[in-house]
Amino acid sequence: MVGTKNNSKRAVARIVLIEAENLPMEESKQLSVYCSLRLGNKKELTKTVTTDDKNPIWREIFQFNLYEESDDPLFVKIKRHKPLHKKDLLLDNEEIGNVTIDLSGLKQETTIDLWKNVDGNLDSKLHLFITISGVVPTVGNYDMSYKSKELLDASLANHISPLSFWFKHECTGKLLIMVHRAEGLASLEGITTSWKSNPFCELKLGYDVRRTQTVYKKVPSLWTVWNKHFEFEVRDVLDCLDISVFDEENEKKHRLIGRLKIPLLKIINKEKTWFGLKDSSLRMPAKGDDPRILLEFFFFYNPSMLQCWYPALYK
Repeated sequence: MVGTKNNSKRAVARIVLIEAENLPMEESKQLSVYCSLRLGNKKELTKTVTTDDKNPIWREIFQFNLYEESDDPLFVKIKRHKPLHKKDLLLDNEEIGNVTIDLSGLKQETTIDLWKNVDGNLDSKLHLFITISGVVPTVGNYDMSYKSKELLDASLANHISPLSFWFKHECTGKLLIMVHRAEGLASLEGITTSWKSNPFCELKLGYDVRRTQTVYKKVPSLWTVWNKHFEFEVRDVLDCLDISVFDEENEKKHRLIGRLKIPLLKIINKEKTWFGLKDSSLRMPAKGDDPRILLEFFFFYNPSMLQCWYPALYK
């Protein structure tokens, strides 16, 4: 179902279509394969991959808005271009197989590494990363400080225990981030402060991506409150956290307001900190009245990794 921009969207589904394995294709022929993704009335197509084997790779990213009025599943059809006649260039699209994914059953605010059988065939599989993020608060309006504090406290209590790292030996640690608010957000392209933005914040760490809800503004304002917390698994302490603030325009296009990169090794733990926003190049300050964002970090090291690095501490 297609909804309007600000009346019924509840979340955003980020789909990374990685690859397929062992597709049911004819032997010894070069194949031109692509995928069609459909959620409600929105449809997206991948690029066409020409391959000599049964394991095409796409690695493409798509985003779909999820609406309150609909729990439509995600349909993925795998197709190939097949010539109608050998002597001409006309192509027919033949369906190889399809996958149906129920997004309503997936955990929110985490990236799911998913392998799905194609048409129930145990040998043929489709590989995707799916993240349901940008979840709109269900209580109050956008001042979610009390509810978010409860959720954050629960997460902190859980991560204090070494059991939270059970069977995660590749995980260096876990990073909890509280995105409080932003101030001084810019008008864009010469638009004055009468400009009504619809800002959201997107966070990237490695291949994991999260985003806040979009705050749809009915009156002009250069400040925004999100009060949303996120969790990331840290695999490399030398990574940088990439944070961007966008003005939402439609499902396919957003305008960048400002961004910044924070090396994990420079994070101040358990302290609210203001960070200035820069332009897309990260060289100049972003437009606006000293645009900045208020963040709070909680980092927990994996005890098993510490034992590997500093065995003397555990003797």
